Amino acid sequence: MSKVDKIAEVIAEVVQKLPQLTAFEAFGLIDQRVFTRGIGTKGEVLQYKSDYYKKKRRDMSRQTNYVDFELTSKLRKSLGVGVDSKGDIVFGVDGTSNDNISNAELLEIINKKFDNFITISEDEKTKILETAQRFFKDNVIKGINEIR
Repeated sequence: MSKVDKIAEVIAEVVQKLPQLTAFEAFGLIDQRVFTRGIGTKGEVLQYKSDYYKKKRRDMSRQTNYVDFELTSKLRKSLGVGVDSKGDIVFGVDGTSNDNISNAELLEIINKKFDNFITISEDEKTKILETAQRFFKDNVIKGINEIR
């Protein structure tokens, strides 16, 4: 096998890993922004407005400084990286639930109420792209160096 063929093989292997890398990167960014910091896609901190709901959360030993949807942990547990029906690796929400409302319906309600709260912001898109480019560059260079 020629060096060019080996380099092409390295590039193909790295490209195959990119969808999973970007899905996990998206998951990590959204999880941190939404559930750890309570920040919307436009950088705004989302506050609970209902005093009743704040009291209910405090009574359950939950924070009330920002919206994080952790009253039941249902939505956070439903977010993740998986494989879609075509076999592609994706970041998304598990639509199944044992409750009256599915996780997908809950996500839709939250996104309508909070202006696409759990979607990827422009800043997150940039970070995901930068991570993918860095991963691609570093791994292709490493592969080429190993071929030499």
